[in-house]
Amino acid sequence: MDLVSLKSFFPEIFLTISAMAFLIFNTMFINTSVFNFPVLNRELFSQVFYILLCAFILNLNTDIESYSINFLFCNDLGSNSVKTLVFLTSLFALIPIYTSFRLQKLNFFEFFFFYLISIVSLLLLISVSDMLSAFLTIELQSFCFYILACFRRDSSFSTEAGLKYFILGSFFSGLFLMGCSLIYSICGTLNFLSLNILLTECLLSTIGYESHFILLLGSFFIIVSLLFKVAAFPFHFWAPDVYDGSPLASTIVFAVLPKFSIFYFFLKFMSLIDLFSEIKIILLISGVLSVAVSSFFALIQKKFKKLIIYSSLAQIGFIIGAISINHIDSFIAVFFFLIVYIMTSILVWANMSILHSFYSKLNNFEGRAHNTLYISALSSFFAFNKAWSFVNIIYFFSLAGIPPFIGFLSKFVIVVSLINKIDFFIPLVFLLVSAIGVFYYIRVLKIIFFEKSNNIKINLIVFNDNYSSLENLIVSIFLFLILYFSFFPSFILNISSFIYFNSFFS
Repeated sequence: MDLVSLKSFFPEIFLTISAMAFLIFNTMFINTSVFNFPVLNRELFSQVFYILLCAFILNLNTDIESYSINFLFCNDLGSNSVKTLVFLTSLFALIPIYTSFRLQKLNFFEFFFFYLISIVSLLLLISVSDMLSAFLTIELQSFCFYILACFRRDSSFSTEAGLKYFILGSFFSGLFLMGCSLIYSICGTLNFLSLNILLTECLLSTIGYESHFILLLGSFFIIVSLLFKVAAFPFHFWAPDVYDGSPLASTIVFAVLPKFSIFYFFLKFMSLIDLFSEIKIILLISGVLSVAVSSFFALIQKKFKKLIIYSSLAQIGFIIGAISINHIDSFIAVFFFLIVYIMTSILVWANMSILHSFYSKLNNFEGRAHNTLYISALSSFFAFNKAWSFVNIIYFFSLAGIPPFIGFLSKFVIVVSLINKIDFFIPLVFLLVSAIGVFYYIRVLKIIFFEKSNNIKINLIVFNDNYSSLENLIVSIFLFLILYFSFFPSFILNISSFIYFNSFFS
């Protein structure tokens, strides 16, 4: 690889070297008796934020389209734009992650090392141009997530979450490899550029039935493993338990960070297997049932964290449904939906970290520890914190898809893309099952605004406290963005169109 091509990968190189330096420096520093073995929470946040900011600036100055050796990785304007979104997500999500990390007293700087390495793997996943490099980067990301899931060593729930995630992830990684081997046995290559030429209607019409079936089976195995990664039906069963059992900081990483990268790779792979109509039907069914099943289980949740998790799984169903039709309108709709979804998710999890911060003060006041936040604990919020209550209205209504909020428009463009490509029945089913989600969002708002608390003294102590300035900043920024783009969404639509038309699969 020449120096010009290498320059397009400078952000990943810089981030990898910085993560190694971060590990070595902090390992030496905290084991120094001269400083009395310090806890470096605030310093860790500053280091990680500075590293990500420098890598983000490097990425902004990278406008070279290039390929690596053996075409394992490629960079184009579309992938660079998605990397910019990943950097912005990691920078903004770092604040609620750090708040939750400090709140739960994890006190292990290695958490942020694996956070940086997972970002490196997600950036590389965006640039993959071969199934082999895709497998390696997905496994690197999964390895980091396995460790983050069980990071709270004193919790049996965290250990169970990490073990469950590892066992299931290993099984579906095997399915991914099986699918790659089946495709290689017929095509003789795993490179995207070569597969894009080979997997045409001309080739599929000349090969025998057995070869066609093997290609379909290999594609099916890879799609199944990707559905597991994004927690879509019927492979969503692990996500609520793993996300709920993991530390809150790790849950925010799982729920927010990998979405752009995984779905960008998903779209790349779908552009290769466009002729397999069976795969499209499977994805369409998976999308509808993801919305229906997740919405149903959200109705019966009593824990606030699990309610948000099932809500996010229902949102994933819309993306899977749009990917299934594999059309230009649907791909642009996917990027539009993803940008809106990530903005809303950061706002939701920032509020979640604020809630847990409040209840940690409540625990100290009462002298007992609560690890679970129940929805019923939100009663009388409006009486003691009106501003926070109205923030909940905005992001809940946006998630539910109630006009005029941007969440309604993100679902609208997906439904329109479905109507343009298929008949009215499937979009109608999406709308009907997503209407269930309106009920459990309104149920939470009813508790916040109308139900009375049994302990006013506790609420006065907890909810009259001041937020930290960083949490205020994040909530204010994303609240403004959601309101602004609700009335002026053209900027997000232009970004989505730019990503598609400058990507590999356009």
